[in-house]
Amino acid sequence: MTAHRWSALSSVRLIARSWRLRAEERAATAGRALFRLIVPLGLAGLIAALRAGMLQSPAQPVEAQHVAQVYAVAELGKLLDPLGATAAPLAWLQIGGYTAVTDAFARHATGTAAVRESILFASACCALLVWLFARRMSLSRWTAAAAVGMVALSPLAISMQTAVRPENVAMPWALAGLGLLWTHNRHRSLAPDLWATAFLVIAVITAPVTLALVPTGAWLIWRRRRKRLSLMVASLFTLGVGIGLGTTSVLNGVYLTGDGPVPAHWVGMDPVLAATAVFAACGALFSYRLRPLAVGVLTLIMTALIPGGPGTAALTVVPPLAALLIAGTVELGITHRERVGRHQLVRPFLVPTAALAVTVAAFAIPAWASPVGATERPDIAPAAAAATWLRVNLPEARILTDDSTWVELVLDGRPITATTRPDECVDTCLAQSWLLLTPALRQEIDVRPGLASAVDHSKVVAVFGSGETRVEVRGRP
Repeated sequence: MTAHRWSALSSVRLIARSWRLRAEERAATAGRALFRLIVPLGLAGLIAALRAGMLQSPAQPVEAQHVAQVYAVAELGKLLDPLGATAAPLAWLQIGGYTAVTDAFARHATGTAAVRESILFASACCALLVWLFARRMSLSRWTAAAAVGMVALSPLAISMQTAVRPENVAMPWALAGLGLLWTHNRHRSLAPDLWATAFLVIAVITAPVTLALVPTGAWLIWRRRRKRLSLMVASLFTLGVGIGLGTTSVLNGVYLTGDGPVPAHWVGMDPVLAATAVFAACGALFSYRLRPLAVGVLTLIMTALIPGGPGTAALTVVPPLAALLIAGTVELGITHRERVGRHQLVRPFLVPTAALAVTVAAFAIPAWASPVGATERPDIAPAAAAATWLRVNLPEARILTDDSTWVELVLDGRPITATTRPDECVDTCLAQSWLLLTPALRQEIDVRPGLASAVDHSKVVAVFGSGETRVEVRGRP
């Protein structure tokens, strides 16, 4: 029999060994977590790569005001006054913070491309969150990858997720909040619910149209059958949204009306995703697991169809959630089992679901094969030539132009006091200013009577370019 003697060093060795074992266990856990994230991080990188070609694509009309406000936040440290009809101060602050930290305006040829870089980052975050959301829903890794693939390749998702819109900034917050609320545990720590509430509050303040996702969050809380938790989360959410939207309304009011093309325009870009999303949402209403998400998607679709409502804004939120819903519905249709007799299990929906999925993929893949807008490049030569002419001939004169060109002129070194946006200019200002009539400013003539009058009473001094990209310098006769 061997005797083991205990000494003072034995306790030290034991403590050191336990610390080493715990450190190795934590390192192994972190390594496994990192390995699991390789696929979603790769898919997020794929989304960023596919959308990188859209940074230099022609600006959408709704982006101009957002680009000007973000530039003011990042470079001037203030919001422009007035805020405009599509005010989104919290979205501008978030994008402005990103562009200021990354020095985006110094790295890109145009202000629109610099601001779109932050939207590109938000799209990559959405891809990662879609994967994590799918896993929280107990969907397989293949299903999660399919959902991210739909978001990456859909022309509708690409067109909407590359535009400078508040909804694209709010979407990562909404996905994070709903993902934290999605749990199978009735009793768990309070922290995830509090974080989820905070994320949803930020999403709603950033883009009020995400209020359409409140039924989904409420359903997820309600089905856990915890009355006190439901009341507490509802109270905190109402308080946070009330304070946030109240502050925004004091600044410039809360606007829920739509901007941009009508929903039919966007649906025409990707009818396969639109039809499949509606079909999957209606089918998912019969699934206990997917029903809350189906309610949210259908609420957004109905909100988009309201005449005069937030059509484009509501549809911007739909693609990531619709991709999750479609992929989840296909998986449940394939794996669902029912008992026949006492011992036999069958999959009654396997064949029809697989056949329908293959048919949809056969129509979608050719339509999604060509990148949307990747080859489109705006002709910036006329605007650049006009800016050079103004710098030489009218260095101190007040120039009125659209919001995007206002950013380019200020980036080119023109004094802010000598450059004016349409929202800042009243009728007397219009009569006293030179006009830099760009394609974007021409689109505003029909909705701005004062601008139309100023154009009619001015004369052309210089013209750059031709056709739709023509830029004119107009002065008083």
